[in-house]
Amino acid sequence: MKLRAVAAAAMLLVTTPLAGCAPPGFACPAMMYITPGPVVVETDPVIGVDVSISACLGRECKPLPLDPVETGVRHVPAPSYDGVNVEHGVRVVIRDAVGAIIRDEWHAVPYQRDTPGPCPGPITLQPVRVP
Repeated sequence: MKLRAVAAAAMLLVTTPLAGCAPPGFACPAMMYITPGPVVVETDPVIGVDVSISACLGRECKPLPLDPVETGVRHVPAPSYDGVNVEHGVRVVIRDAVGAIIRDEWHAVPYQRDTPGPCPGPITLQPVRVP
């Protein structure tokens, strides 16, 4: 009988901290939501046509040149294997006509949660605005 009491106490000690992310009596589903992207980068159209804009997801990544989708708008593709991780952000590099770096900046990727409540769920990416 004492063994059962010890086992029950041990179970409570292990499971109680795990329930801290949700209200009591509530469990989040064990699923992963993949955000396919792309990350949209919006630049000021005044920047001009004689500059090149490169970007990549993360801080220490290698930026690749991006073609404009429309004036001042470019899409940074997400890795095909796991989608966009908004915590990594996006690195944007702007170069002049001769290739000199004008700006090399990291930006957070803004997003909006699609579902209310305490559990993580799908999100919608918002544009990254580079002034």
